[in-house]
Amino acid sequence: FESRLAWQKDPGRSRSKPLMTECMGTYYRGVLDASREGRPLAYTSVLFYPELVNSMGLTTFPIDQYCIQMLASGRGQEYIEPGVSFGFAREACSPHIATVGMAAAGIFPRPDLQFCTAQQPCDSASMLAEVLNLIYRCPSFWLSMPHRYDEETIEYFKEELWDLVAFVEKHTGLTFNEEKLREMLDNSRTCNELFEQTHELRKLVPTPMRGRESFASMGPRMTSEGKPIVVEFLKAQYEEIKARVDKGQGAVKEERHRMVI
Repeated sequence: FESRLAWQKDPGRSRSKPLMTECMGTYYRGVLDASREGRPLAYTSVLFYPELVNSMGLTTFPIDQYCIQMLASGRGQEYIEPGVSFGFAREACSPHIATVGMAAAGIFPRPDLQFCTAQQPCDSASMLAEVLNLIYRCPSFWLSMPHRYDEETIEYFKEELWDLVAFVEKHTGLTFNEEKLREMLDNSRTCNELFEQTHELRKLVPTPMRGRESFASMGPRMTSEGKPIVVEFLKAQYEEIKARVDKGQGAVKEERHRMVI
């Protein structure tokens, strides 16, 4: 990310791309620094929302998302077979197999805590959390996120989050900071609004945004949601897409088909 940032800042390039790159580079540098400086580090699942624990000063690391990025860039395939040899099912998601191989090889900084979510995008992600716990033997917390949205489930989830706060305080000595959390949640709300506005524009014909561009927002939101730089990135992305719409520019030439998965 640091080497990519240099050429992305050339005049004439979009503003959102260097902001995204800067956000991710700063984030990963923070993960390394936390490990080297002895500050608490927690592994998370890809569906774990980081604002609450980040507001307490805890550094989070969605370990399998990192592995997904490595495999997508053509790196890390050599860890798939070691992952299978460790005992992870070959039929599972390839990034999860490789994550096990990397963890077993000692590639990652060692976590102090692990946060898992009961709801995952695929079954092997839930199993990955169990296997990582066998490797690292650190305190783990399973966060159950309700599927419904009503008064009862909100109260249930609130209790889950208070239990999470108590868990972090017990194992790290960090304390809950309501003012900092409110600040991060205000930023997250702005992020959601910008994200929705941008993706509403994607519905237009011709579409002003490629799928690759839209997927780029996943990394900053997963790792750094609630931080000002994510707001800045999403605002720049929205303004760039809106400018294309105003000019009638499509993301591809002569768009004829649109794939929905």
